[in-house]
Amino acid sequence: MSGAGWPAGGVSWFPFFVETGDPVTTRKTWFAIAQNAGSAIMTGDGGATWTKPKGVEGLTHAHGGAQLYQTGRTLFIGGGQAAMGNGIYRSTDLGANWMRVAEGNVAVVWGTAKMVYAMWGWACASCGLKEGGPQFQTAVPPGGLGDWSKGPALPDGLVWGPNSVAVTSDGTHAVFVGSMWATGLWRYVEP
Repeated sequence: MSGAGWPAGGVSWFPFFVETGDPVTTRKTWFAIAQNAGSAIMTGDGGATWTKPKGVEGLTHAHGGAQLYQTGRTLFIGGGQAAMGNGIYRSTDLGANWMRVAEGNVAVVWGTAKMVYAMWGWACASCGLKEGGPQFQTAVPPGGLGDWSKGPALPDGLVWGPNSVAVTSDGTHAVFVGSMWATGLWRYVEP
């Protein structure tokens, strides 16, 4: 990738579209986050120019996993930042400004109308227990500062978190399928 403002450093970039409400601008509005240096960045012109959003300058993702969750104008991403630390970061203005709303190791954030979810996991099959496991966190929307809690408890066999989670509905309940590092595919039906 290139373009004015593209940061030095970083590998394993994860790009995401940001839904602006208009197909013309959505196709040109992207949020990207890297591993190993670089910074979270955004473009509104299809990559011609890039800026570091306020509050996530220097934010990076865990090795092998990142997932942006968007609901309306609110975006969530997990990652680590030298100045503010690891955690869940939230923007309420389509990614222009961010703040950390929960602490802890977080790689993947996803959600439904009922809840926002976050878990830790990265591409290290034997690291789950020594790194503290999946570190599952949940929040009722809007998922702001002070809204997040640990848990609920996970099944015994789920000892390491996801590299991605897909969300759908069976018509009554939200259904998640997560590709969990070293522990396979897991399915959850939201009550």
